[in-house]
Amino acid sequence: MDKMMESISGYELENAIVAQYANGDIVERTFWEDIYDGLENFQKVDGAEALIVDTSGKARPLADNGEPDYDADPYRVRLVAIYDGNKLFSAMEFSHNKERVFDENEATGSLADAMKEAWGA
Repeated sequence: MDKMMESISGYELENAIVAQYANGDIVERTFWEDIYDGLENFQKVDGAEALIVDTSGKARPLADNGEPDYDADPYRVRLVAIYDGNKLFSAMEFSHNKERVFDENEATGSLADAMKEAWGA
């Protein structure tokens, strides 16, 4: 997962990236203003082994109850996620403290759902 983070630089991508991985290489890459548009228009390439997204945005810190703290200022985040049809792996880095969070198949929410739906799971 650390290798995934090596590709991360910057917290404000001009466009989100939707890519496909096969045979050890990126075989298809498209750029989108909105990651959800990219996933909605996704078309799997023959032989693709995984779907990759690279995007940035804003997040709020979590309150003690685990919900977003809407009284706190949001900060920039960068996210790389890979879905292989079975597991969803993600790596996120926060701009305010450079903390990295790795997730193996525990992701939930709209982006995780959109990736799985785009892949056909």
